[in-house]
Amino acid sequence: MDYGQELFLLTVTALLLIIHSPTTSPVFATGYVLCRVVWFVVIWPHVLSPLRSMPGPDSNLLFGFGPFAEAWLCDGNRQLQWHRKYGSFVKFRTIMGLERVSVTDPKAIATILNNPDTFPKPSYFQKTLIRIIGNSVIALEGDEHKRQRRVLLPVFALSNLKQVVPNFAKSCEALVEYWDKELDVRGDRAAVNVTEPINRTMLDMIGLAGFGFEFNTLHNSDHPLAKSYHTLIFATGINKLFDGMSAISWPLQYWPFGRFAAVTKAKRVIVDESMKLIDKRREEMNQNEKDSYEGERRDLLSCMLRKQMQAKPGEEVIEDDDMVQMIMTFLAAGHETLATTVLWTLHALSIHSDVQSRLRTELSHLDEITYDSLESCRYLNNFVREVIRFWPPASVTMRVAREHSRLGDYVVPKDTIIQIAPAVVNKLEEYWGGDAEIFDPDRWDALPEGVGAYNMLTFLEGPRKCIGWKFAMLELKAFLAVFLRRFEVESIGRDVGNETCITTKPAGGLTVRMRRVKEGEMGGDGDSGVEA
Repeated sequence: MDYGQELFLLTVTALLLIIHSPTTSPVFATGYVLCRVVWFVVIWPHVLSPLRSMPGPDSNLLFGFGPFAEAWLCDGNRQLQWHRKYGSFVKFRTIMGLERVSVTDPKAIATILNNPDTFPKPSYFQKTLIRIIGNSVIALEGDEHKRQRRVLLPVFALSNLKQVVPNFAKSCEALVEYWDKELDVRGDRAAVNVTEPINRTMLDMIGLAGFGFEFNTLHNSDHPLAKSYHTLIFATGINKLFDGMSAISWPLQYWPFGRFAAVTKAKRVIVDESMKLIDKRREEMNQNEKDSYEGERRDLLSCMLRKQMQAKPGEEVIEDDDMVQMIMTFLAAGHETLATTVLWTLHALSIHSDVQSRLRTELSHLDEITYDSLESCRYLNNFVREVIRFWPPASVTMRVAREHSRLGDYVVPKDTIIQIAPAVVNKLEEYWGGDAEIFDPDRWDALPEGVGAYNMLTFLEGPRKCIGWKFAMLELKAFLAVFLRRFEVESIGRDVGNETCITTKPAGGLTVRMRRVKEGEMGGDGDSGVEA
């Protein structure tokens, strides 16, 4: 709370207390509320706020854009319109005139993301993340985040990632076999809703590559993890009202009925299943000599346990409780963001047949799916970068200023919520050029000079950049290498909007027309750059 606000409210309160009596108590209460309303709605934003000169959209004086503004703005579409109109810094208001700032200026974003202690996540946002994905590296702040990230970095070393690529391919092979059987029944060019099979396959992929376990949720939708994550993701993000309630009153999530109770139960199941994974893998490792086991398993769970088992006295290790939270984070954040990206990938392929043909031609020359073979595919790398630029799964992130901070030409007051929207930054014409909203993988062969690290924020940047970003990129490339050599997809001719349930995904799921690729069709040519 600003000192001016404190002085104003204390003065009014003192005056009301002087005249306080049983008959004036209602007057006191009403007066106090009115004073706060006048301060927040009129005096602070229009007279005293350092942000009063920052441009932004008009809104209701009292209610702004509503109490759940952060929730329904999370797909980035409205902010993109605002930033085109008002520039790199935009102010908007929520209920009671509370000021929020949306930022696209790369220097300001660099300041925010490189100073996480000054600009941490808002507490309500952090608590909601913990509720959904666990108390791990994504949600944590400060020294605890630094500790976990420091311990995890070796787990994501390139040598480990190279070892798990075959596991990515194995999970994708199971998915194409699943769809092959579906087409046996329904016929080629059948309209297939790919949403649920992809969600379950990506969970299987994380299970196999991340932890060395075959969940097989693709063929078993009743698997405890599959059911629990479906509940956790869709009950939490089923509508923006719930997200708004989470933002305003986090304790409501512990209400022991309905959707709130379902989320609590689902999280408990995930914790129990995660502990079972740890115990089972530790038992396997204890039955083997450490040296001989070293070369056998390179999944992330084995790496974490090996580091724990081989730790010297006083050396920093990952405790079991931390490991449970990390497993929850990998499973939730990893499979949900990847599933969302795969859905947008199939949508892109379905509306850009020439892009699809070029990819298939390039991938047809691969003898096997390895890290090196995938990295050698220039057009595949361009395509994947363009997909995550165009459809970042996490379209908005939030930070709060812990102190008065200068960003650009403005002083942002302490406690101001700041939005950074990758869905906006990734498509700004002033940096990406006039074709910023055209899907064009070839742009990555010659990016505009103005494009830097802070103009492409799908994985964020700075000390909190997504620790698993290389892992995610390899998963997507492996999926494409397997899928495109077996199937071709076409649009069913329906517009595809987006909705946000934790990630921003195709509204109502994605249905595409799917056809088997015949042996002689693997070598076509195609150009990219078609407008979406």
